[in-house]
Amino acid sequence: MTKDSPNNRSKISILGYEIFQLLRFEYLKIEKKLSDDELNIALRRRVHLIEKGYWGNQINFIKSLIAKRYYFEAKNRGILSHEEIDWCEHILFGTFRTDEKSDKREVVNDELAIILKKRRSVRSWRQTKIKKEIFEKLIEAAKWAPSSCNRQPYDFIVTDKKEHITLIYKIKRQKFLEYAPYFILVTINKDSYRSKEDFIYFSGLDAGAAIQNLLLKAEELNLGACWINWKPKSISDKERDRMKNAFKIPDDYEVVSVIAIGKPKEKPFPPGRKDTKEMLHFEEYGSKS
Repeated sequence: MTKDSPNNRSKISILGYEIFQLLRFEYLKIEKKLSDDELNIALRRRVHLIEKGYWGNQINFIKSLIAKRYYFEAKNRGILSHEEIDWCEHILFGTFRTDEKSDKREVVNDELAIILKKRRSVRSWRQTKIKKEIFEKLIEAAKWAPSSCNRQPYDFIVTDKKEHITLIYKIKRQKFLEYAPYFILVTINKDSYRSKEDFIYFSGLDAGAAIQNLLLKAEELNLGACWINWKPKSISDKERDRMKNAFKIPDDYEVVSVIAIGKPKEKPFPPGRKDTKEMLHFEEYGSKS
């Protein structure tokens, strides 16, 4: 390949643009002008793409310099968790946590399989108070779910206020919701996504993974939860506005699901599942071996 080949010219052009971006960052101090949310979103996305080797080596070096500027600004503002600091420093600077070098996986047992099989959608609860620490454990589990580009676009609102429960019941018009002791609203930051199309596609996957983690943790803690459909077309604009006003949800956030939860009064018997071998195919559909 010659120096003037189209491929080389393309690489030089991209590299030149990246250098321009770096100089622009230095001149405008872009990272300092971002809100905390915008900064977090930009940082997570860049570090994620560097981690996955999405960019070539030369361009990756320049992009990592920009990512480091985001990182130092976010760290200086004190808006990163310990886990985020560990992750960023590992990817950007090659540092290791002390427990990472000597990670020894425990012997796998069947506890997870038992929880998976026991989890059921519960629609009948005791009117029992649940401590805030329990909800913290649920969200701790939810946050470790995978999300596209590590966006972590979700926030969770817990409520046991009667007027809030009544509002959700009237919107969904499902009788059992009237007696739910608690609801967890799952909200998504729309600004985490680069386009409306990205939001429409990825937000459901991101929220679904986090919700599944939450539901499994709820089962482990002997709670009963029911994941409620909050399909956009089933909620009117007026109802959506009422929800946002009632819970003081920012304009750039959207409720994507609601979870009714509490101490179960009774749990349904697990339904049968299709045979695993009938669902499993190797290489092509219909091949069982």
